Amino acid sequence: MKNGRQRFALVICMAAAVLLGSCSKNEPADVVVPRPESGTIEKIDSRQGRALLDGDRRVLLLDVRTLREYMLGHVVGAQIGDMADQERWDFRLSELDRNEPVMVYCRDAKCSNEAAELLVEAGFKEVYDLGYPGMWDSKYLPIDKRGKS
Repeated sequence: MKNGRQRFALVICMAAAVLLGSCSKNEPADVVVPRPESGTIEKIDSRQGRALLDGDRRVLLLDVRTLREYMLGHVVGAQIGDMADQERWDFRLSELDRNEPVMVYCRDAKCSNEAAELLVEAGFKEVYDLGYPGMWDSKYLPIDKRGKS
């Protein structure tokens, strides 16, 4: 009788482990992220953004808000672009590889789209527009607020 209970408990534990393992917060590999044609912009959502960042290619995540906004909170792993400061923006663009995929986001959809258009005009070949944080599911693109005072 004791052996039967132990087997039953073992089966329950194994089933629980399988179920818990399938409940990860990462999306399955079947999330489709279309590649933009060279010189165009692909608008994507937070799930697609996460899939790109977790993929096997290096993708730059660029926060084009002001430095102050960036310091108040930004997507984990994002680099600052600061489109509002023309000198800083031009310098930042000069440092980047135009063949590397880049995802941009800003404080609103209009600003994000404008940044994506500027990147295409500057010769970037693979540009993704993430829009703004209010459009996202934060489990895919968590915000780092450590700089917040």
